[in-house]
Amino acid sequence: MRKTRSIRIQFMLSFTAIAVLIIGTISLMTYNLVDRHFDRYVVERQKDVLTELTQLLEAKFSISEAQWSAIDLEQVGDVAKSEAIDLTVYDEAGQVIWRSSQEKNGHMGNGMMNNHSKMMDSNMQSKNGSYVEETISLKSAGSKIGKVVFGYFGPLSYTNHDVAFITDLRKSLLWIAVGALLGSLLFAVWLAQKLSSPISQLTLFTQKIAKGHYHEKQQPISTITEIRELIDAVQDLSVQLDKQQALRNQLSSDISHEIRTPLTTLKGHIEAMLDGIWEPTKERLESCYEEVNRLNRLIGDIDKITELEEQQEKLQKNTFDVFQLAKRICLNIEPLMKQKEIDFTLTGRNLEVFADQDKISQVMTNLLTNALKFTGNRGEIDLAIHKEADDFCISVKDNGIGISSEDRAFIFQRFYMVDSSRNSEGQGIGLAIVKSIVKAHNGRIEVDSIVGEGTKFKLYFPLS
Repeated sequence: MRKTRSIRIQFMLSFTAIAVLIIGTISLMTYNLVDRHFDRYVVERQKDVLTELTQLLEAKFSISEAQWSAIDLEQVGDVAKSEAIDLTVYDEAGQVIWRSSQEKNGHMGNGMMNNHSKMMDSNMQSKNGSYVEETISLKSAGSKIGKVVFGYFGPLSYTNHDVAFITDLRKSLLWIAVGALLGSLLFAVWLAQKLSSPISQLTLFTQKIAKGHYHEKQQPISTITEIRELIDAVQDLSVQLDKQQALRNQLSSDISHEIRTPLTTLKGHIEAMLDGIWEPTKERLESCYEEVNRLNRLIGDIDKITELEEQQEKLQKNTFDVFQLAKRICLNIEPLMKQKEIDFTLTGRNLEVFADQDKISQVMTNLLTNALKFTGNRGEIDLAIHKEADDFCISVKDNGIGISSEDRAFIFQRFYMVDSSRNSEGQGIGLAIVKSIVKAHNGRIEVDSIVGEGTKFKLYFPLS
């Protein structure tokens, strides 16, 4: 089993790893760039020093005397010494006329090397430790007057000031990297806490919901939009679950009542006949038979809804005229309308559709029966069939008792019956069947109702 970790730890580890990678890469690149650019600066500065010394020797040359004075050469030598550069000056004939070392031979000897090393120890630091010599011709007024040989450790020679500067710079870069890493870690801890805390509390909240505590509320505990939306969604879920629980309790009570009534009747009749109180006459047996049929119809309606919801793809669609179908249904239901002296009207015109004819017939029958049930004597019921865009619409309107806004959200639930209809006939399944059929056809339902004034159902089905 894979080891799991909290979102806080996961976020901190991921954020820190990314921070280390980014900051480490940037620090390494910066270190190398600074080192390379500083080396280039040192090399350029070394060239500038040699150029400056050369120009100084050429400026000190006396054209009238055709030579340098010892004092001038000493001054130039002091400047070269301060830069840890050995200086050897030759005349035009190639004879040594002055060198910064006391050695008299024409090349740098061991003594000169030792002297230069001591000078380097006190004033300079070389990056590679190799000794190099560079010869430059000396000119005055366009004529060659000799040459100078510069000797130094190179190609990179750092002064103590250069070494101190580069050391301080590297330390600063190191501290900046360490500070950035620590700052990133602290930020990761803070952000992980900010993200994980509301999620942890939301987890506790959902656990309470899972245990059936739907009435508890979770206050918004985050300024992050997505988390607030998640909290709101879970709260809405809690409210809906609370309503569903209340509905289930009501449905259980309704189902128990609907089943208990015929069972009680059956039990009473059978016990009376078994005890000899009643004779098992045809009438009494027919009464028991009717109660059995009532139970059978109730169970059949429940099975019908389940079948429609679970096997929507099994609709038997065919092409038919929905207006002609409505006419036939009106003829079947006309006697019931006349019993209550209902003013019934059918409007529309012929309209070919592709749907399940039996299911559409059941929809219209259920809606008309439902309207008849909740419309008083001499009321009005209208059935309309018409086309809207790519849909055909079935509209049933009555001026009955209406439906309250509180009940409107539940009228399509199984066995749900509004308070004013508790004593009416039926089991509260008709509209649930209507909803299942509409859903199976990928249609939609609109309900407009005012208590005491009436209700209008509009059902939309795709034409094909």
